[in-house]
Amino acid sequence: MIFRFVLHREILMRRGDMKLFRLLLTFLFFVTCSSLALGGQWKTYTKENSGLADNEVRAICLDSIGAVWFGTKNGLTRFDGADWKTYTTADKLAHNTVNSIAYETTSHGPEIWVATDDGVSVVSVKPDAITFATPYRKDNTGLISNMVSSAAVDTGHVKWFGTDTGAATFSGTAWKSYTTENMFTGSAVVKSVAASSQGMVYLGTQGSGAIRFDGVTTATPFDTFYTKIASDSVYAIYISPDDTRWFGTDLGVSRHTGTSVTINWTTFTVNDGLAGDYIHAIASDEKGLIWVGSEGGVSSFDGSTWKKYTKQDGLAGNNVYAIAAAPDGSMWFGTEAGVSNYKDGTVLVGKTEILPSALTIRRCFPNPFNPQVTIEYYLPSGGFVELSIYNLAGQKIRQLEYNTRNPGVHTVIWDGFDDNGMKASSGTYISHVKMGKLTASKSMVLLK
Repeated sequence: MIFRFVLHREILMRRGDMKLFRLLLTFLFFVTCSSLALGGQWKTYTKENSGLADNEVRAICLDSIGAVWFGTKNGLTRFDGADWKTYTTADKLAHNTVNSIAYETTSHGPEIWVATDDGVSVVSVKPDAITFATPYRKDNTGLISNMVSSAAVDTGHVKWFGTDTGAATFSGTAWKSYTTENMFTGSAVVKSVAASSQGMVYLGTQGSGAIRFDGVTTATPFDTFYTKIASDSVYAIYISPDDTRWFGTDLGVSRHTGTSVTINWTTFTVNDGLAGDYIHAIASDEKGLIWVGSEGGVSSFDGSTWKKYTKQDGLAGNNVYAIAAAPDGSMWFGTEAGVSNYKDGTVLVGKTEILPSALTIRRCFPNPFNPQVTIEYYLPSGGFVELSIYNLAGQKIRQLEYNTRNPGVHTVIWDGFDDNGMKASSGTYISHVKMGKLTASKSMVLLK
């Protein structure tokens, strides 16, 4: 194919038809950056063909206004679907090497917490402005080390940071530290942090297994009481919506369900269909598939069967460091060679999706939800759209859309807060969309 293209290029250049030559170049670029695979489509972005800061992508986070954040080895990049913007130490980023990103919405608005090789940055994310605060480091906070490898926010809005000397928490007013002096009996190198909707926080260490915190009062080290985990080195932790615990290690991924410390454990390795045994990242999508990123590619699990994807399928690189699910059903994968987006074209197995002919709220997912829900609606034509959240008393508590939109499918995220910045209580809420005289509604349940 390359030989033929070069031959055609020579012919075109001799004829002077440079316009057609440029069109062919554009086509070749598109084929290189977007490839079709069985059941879906891959798109790959690198610093050579996009505004990505670096090809080594270690963290991915999606905010509530539809943008994707990529933590790279050379800066923090934001992509809103059209434009790319990179932030570095010149913008008050703590360090250009970003290891982890955690997102939360507070009464102050949306914020992302960025763990780096030299402290933590907090970024205010608003549609009209992106603002960096002064970085948090040992010399100006209670952070126990500036080498921060992981970050998470629990249900109480406490920020958790894993470092090379233990874990640190920040409640917004006070800091706490967990080290070998008051928590860890072995290695205090914390490589992963995850918070569950039940209030538990899990820390994965390099050499001492995983530790579970109930609130911030008690701790259960898995390497002491939980004997079924694959390895004492835990590099990724994910808690699925049904509270299944997934632990990625250097010897495979272990799954744990229920409350018993000795039963309901299963470990998966390359012998079961994983792309690799050294696990870097774990996430799930809207269909309930579990995705595992390893040094050998990415794997999906439907509860019974593993399916793996590598560079041959369209993945940017086989070392997958980060995974995130997007509201449109696609998956983002951060690798050592760029970032890939994969969208499975099969919305319903064996059926062709037919878009409705009227204004419709297609779905709210997950439902029930905690802490946020994605609302997907369809506009048969373009126009001015209002989308709001109501309680069962008929009171409007949050306005999410008030703008002109093109026809087609749109998504918006509700973070569970009302217009006054207060967290909504558990219960049933109504998402209501209006365009002219057309209206549509769908109920959803917030569980805490």
